Amino acid sequence: MTEPMHLIEGGCHCGNISLSYQTPRPPAEISIRTCDCSFCTKQGAYYTSHPQGQLTIIIADRERVKKYRFATLTADAWFCTRCGTYVLMTAEIENHLYAALNVNCLNELHFNRLTVPALSLGEDSIEQRLSRRQKAWIGTVAILDKTDE
Repeated sequence: MTEPMHLIEGGCHCGNISLSYQTPRPPAEISIRTCDCSFCTKQGAYYTSHPQGQLTIIIADRERVKKYRFATLTADAWFCTRCGTYVLMTAEIENHLYAALNVNCLNELHFNRLTVPALSLGEDSIEQRLSRRQKAWIGTVAILDKTDE
């Protein structure tokens, strides 16, 4: 028996990047975390993902989507250049795309930032990072152009 999926939508401020996230957890029960690295701290990012989750990323104008790699160069942070919003992180591991969402970009999702655990991952090896992402990040990711909908 499969768990029912719950739909959470979101995206950047201007709508250039839209997200449609299906997760087995109801919105009030999703796991939220933050990272204490300098990038995540400066972005004020909080993340969610579920390995059985399904994410569709819909892009209106690909020219206005920029990706930034830092530190170990194993993941891409996605930004909309029109409104400046940091939307998500993706990593390609063994020809498979995984993602973690910036919770600040999800609609109608409220949480207490004071209770979110901060992870210290700076000492992890690249192998540990990739293994953790394969186990915890969203495992089904599709990227579509708005004209494909």
